[in-house]
Amino acid sequence: MMPESQHTSSGPIDAVITWVNGDDPVFKAKKAAYLSGGIEKRLDIAGDNRYVAGKEIYWCVGSLLRYAPFLRNIFIVTDGQDPHLEGFVAENFPQASTKITIVGHSVIFRGLEEYLPVFNSRAIEALLWRIPGLSENYIYLNDDFSLAAPVSEGDFFTEEGKIVMYSRKHNALLFRILHAIRPPRHGHRMESHKACVRRCYEALGYRYFRISPHVPKAQKVSILRRLYDSRPELFLKTISCRFRHSSQYLADVLCFAQAEKDGLLEVRSPKGREILFRTKSHHGDRSYLDKMMSRADSMSELKFLCFNSLNEASAEQSAIIEEWMASRLGLKIAQSHSDRL
Repeated sequence: MMPESQHTSSGPIDAVITWVNGDDPVFKAKKAAYLSGGIEKRLDIAGDNRYVAGKEIYWCVGSLLRYAPFLRNIFIVTDGQDPHLEGFVAENFPQASTKITIVGHSVIFRGLEEYLPVFNSRAIEALLWRIPGLSENYIYLNDDFSLAAPVSEGDFFTEEGKIVMYSRKHNALLFRILHAIRPPRHGHRMESHKACVRRCYEALGYRYFRISPHVPKAQKVSILRRLYDSRPELFLKTISCRFRHSSQYLADVLCFAQAEKDGLLEVRSPKGREILFRTKSHHGDRSYLDKMMSRADSMSELKFLCFNSLNEASAEQSAIIEEWMASRLGLKIAQSHSDRL
């Protein structure tokens, strides 16, 4: 029986992480077989940068084991791949009670196999709620997300069972106007995350939308299952796209929007609670990195970290970040572990 401290008033909490190793020759060959019609030229849709695996998976899992010991399970969803975390977990968390399980795409796409293989995180996210044995309340993370400090169940779900969403409110009409006048880049309009979020809220009848930054997302299986049953077109349109497409929806956003309709959402400001390292935009800039790490270390309420395109950081930046994260999380990441990615 699980200790009472690992429960909220509405039950246990699991975590779900999506992960892919884009350097895997099998994955590369599978992906190449479906690139056509100019998709391969769209870096925002099919660029290799979207599929790069690095040490972030260690930080993500390590931070959950270190700072969220109340988690019952950690499910890592991937396509027949394995991040080989056994040695890392054994060395750093020999007493950990949280179970780590690898879940294949074929499991969550059961009965929907015609949409496999898929190279689209949005399609995968749309079906995470179908993981066998997943708790009603769960937390979804990209593998480049990391906890920055100890968290509690209440940081994700209230005692009344409401979902906690860290977000900022936006005017849908104003966004439409600004988006319409924005000039194309590289001959086309880049696939906008904000536009996709707006589309999700409008699908459920909202005239505004909420943007959640790069933080773990609290979700409920029952809300997503009900949405799938009542609005299957939102999910089928999403899972039928092997690569990102402007017609898709975001499952976590749909869950937030429906939870708000149901009175099951508590909105909190993300200010001071999260920080995003844009290493791609500041390649080789040591001063930027020093400033961001100093800022993170001084934030008393910081809970969430995210590293944007860490693979595009300089070698010096990567080494500095790795040392800083290992120190912050109290981790040992042997080279023999990361070499297996």
